[in-house]
Amino acid sequence: MSTTLALPQKKYYRQRA
Repeated sequence: MSTTLALPQKKYYRQRA
């Protein structure tokens, strides 16, 4: 898990949820 991918992934997860 990359830190650069973990940051955007959390933002996308919140918008998708």
